[in-house]
Amino acid sequence: KEEIGDLKDKVATKDEIKMLIEFINARFEDVNRRFEDNNRRFEDMNRRFEDINKRFEDMNRRIEFIEKILILLLGINIINTGTVIMILLKVMRVF
Repeated sequence: KEEIGDLKDKVATKDEIKMLIEFINARFEDVNRRFEDNNRRFEDMNRRFEDINKRFEDMNRRIEFIEKILILLLGINIINTGTVIMILLKVMRVF
């Protein structure tokens, strides 16, 4: 059976509780600062990826433009080749 004096030693005083709350509060503030730092880093990384994405979109537009020019040139080349073949066939009186 515990005596009242023994229980008194196990109960925290107001100052001990206040000190414990201040310690816990300080730890939460530290953790909060770390999360804010991590958040800033992720925002910075996000901006970098957005910049990279814009560069790839620009490169993609340029490649699409070059592709259209090549298709146009290929079409013109096929038409010219067909015209030359038709002229040769006419000269050779195949048609």
